[in-house]
Amino acid sequence: MAAQSEGTCRAPSTGAHSRDTSLLQAEDTFIYSSGLFNVWHLSWVIRILIIWTRSTRWRNVAIGSADLWTDVSLPMHPKLFSLIEARSGNRPLDVDVPIGDDCDERSLDERIGEPLRKVANRISNLSIFWSGERSRLQSVDDFLRSHVSGCEFTMLETFDLSECSYQEQGKTCLLVMPALKKLVLEGDPETKPRIQASALTDLHFSWTTMTSRDLLPLLAEFPHLEHCHIVNETSGYETMVKPTPWSPSLNNLRSLSVCALCITEMIHFFAHITIPFSACVMAEVEREREVDDDVSFADFLGPRIATFDEMRIKEERRGTTTYAFTSRSGTILRAIDRTSDPTDLISFSSIVSYNNSLSLIELNAKALPSLSHLTNALRSCPLVTHIGVHTQKADFARLLDALQSEEPEKSIPCPRLDSLDCSETEFNRSRLQSFLEFRNSNGLALRKLKTTRGFSDSSVDALTPLIDEHQQVDAQPRRISLAEVLARHSARTQAADI
Repeated sequence: MAAQSEGTCRAPSTGAHSRDTSLLQAEDTFIYSSGLFNVWHLSWVIRILIIWTRSTRWRNVAIGSADLWTDVSLPMHPKLFSLIEARSGNRPLDVDVPIGDDCDERSLDERIGEPLRKVANRISNLSIFWSGERSRLQSVDDFLRSHVSGCEFTMLETFDLSECSYQEQGKTCLLVMPALKKLVLEGDPETKPRIQASALTDLHFSWTTMTSRDLLPLLAEFPHLEHCHIVNETSGYETMVKPTPWSPSLNNLRSLSVCALCITEMIHFFAHITIPFSACVMAEVEREREVDDDVSFADFLGPRIATFDEMRIKEERRGTTTYAFTSRSGTILRAIDRTSDPTDLISFSSIVSYNNSLSLIELNAKALPSLSHLTNALRSCPLVTHIGVHTQKADFARLLDALQSEEPEKSIPCPRLDSLDCSETEFNRSRLQSFLEFRNSNGLALRKLKTTRGFSDSSVDALTPLIDEHQQVDAQPRRISLAEVLARHSARTQAADI
């Protein structure tokens, strides 16, 4: 009935709008008369123009516009696929293949495998999701080997492949993708087909319990990478030291993110890759799996800080600590410490004990290390000219004690310090005044001081003569936690009940 109704309202087409009779029949038969109405494979533009609109003019526009027929979702009925293949002309295709648990063998072969093989050289963007249940029956590697092995994906620029399978097997399929620029992989690297992509510049890879030895061979396949982002839900761990033949050189790399590996795995990973100094690096380091291992977060980070000028340490809400290093050229090294319970920046002094040329240090944490740790850390940074500290009142006083430390045959920490930013930090005015006077009397006067109005226990007028520039800023709006919001709401509710 639907087909007849559509037929009565369609005006005859002539000239540029005339259409091939066989294609019209395929369209009418499948879309309108089959009862399937499987138009969700089409782009939303075509759905509107063909299904809801009965205008012959716009219908002809849609049919004559090849660009509207380039979005393909498989599995798809063979007749509809033939229609889309013809309508799209020679345009590049965007193909989406979401394989659920209920996809039968016939659909895999006729409605996915065969269409993929036919248009492999026309696909510009390909996304495949292979469900866990389907992986138990057939791996995506085996499926692709059976249907597209030998096909060259000539135009493919982005490939997104997700298969969450834990089956151990070797790679049997080779996918040739000479134009591929971006590759997104999710799942065990051992279950994925081998991808030959000499032009690949952007790699995103995610799985769990991976080790350095899982990642190195993957990176070795793509030596021209510019951006690499690795997400490891939790780190794997090698109980025995094993030699690895993989030492990838990524000479074009501009950014690298690795989240997360435990300490020994992260050390092994960075020891076996070669990247330019200009590459920006982010590494998230987990607690070591073996409690007896005498290795620390500083063992990974310390040897890498020598060429950086600025260090910023921030205690995050999740109980982790971020160490961010910046060079004058703009290179960034960002390391997230998840190796210990949130305490008092215990890794700080160990990290800066390594050779460094730091001129700026910022500490943003509720609790700072002990006086001895602070003193040792600051003595390890003789080139520092600026310190920013945002902490609690007692911890700030302890930092001043460290900067004022006098020990036989040892120099006063940070002799070049000329700028102190303690904004958003409460302080005792007389203690800060005593510190400034001490530095002045030792020929180490500060030039700049930054504080927050109202954060001193008394007037700060006495500080002004001791420095060249005293900048006072207004307090930042305090963030209200969820617990405080709930407490206030509960209090209002109780008051209303009374």
